[in-house]
Amino acid sequence: MAKLTNDNPVVLVVEDEPNELKALTIGLELEGFDVIGAANGSEALSRLDDADYSVALVDLMLPETNGIQLAREIKIKRPEVATILMSAYHLSPVQLARAETGAVGFVPKPFRFEELVHFIRTKVDPRSAPLAPPTSPQPERDGGMSSPFDVPESAG
Repeated sequence: MAKLTNDNPVVLVVEDEPNELKALTIGLELEGFDVIGAANGSEALSRLDDADYSVALVDLMLPETNGIQLAREIKIKRPEVATILMSAYHLSPVQLARAETGAVGFVPKPFRFEELVHFIRTKVDPRSAPLAPPTSPQPERDGGMSSPFDVPESAG
């Protein structure tokens, strides 16, 4: 496996809505990422060996499977890949941690693209500056994450 171009981080985007997949792909490529898209879980799993992924950005609601199950499978097959779940269904980071997906973050839809890009960069390069506080503060019971999208490592 090799990076696709130069030393750009590679992102696997798993999104079943074609327009959202296209928009995320184009936007992330413009931000300097190499992007491989997949429209469902089985396609995503088959592409896991195509590149040295830094991040998998996975929609929670997918045909055939769901993002939680897919995140678990990514964790087993490629544990070094930072998985970020996204959904219009607002689940707390603690709920996702308890689901034992191995996901490092959750992005509620709709999201500000700039915040998503910054969050992905912090997972690619942990030395990146922390994301500015969200407009609506996260409750302390959610584990006091450093970013509004982070999932705590243990929530049990």
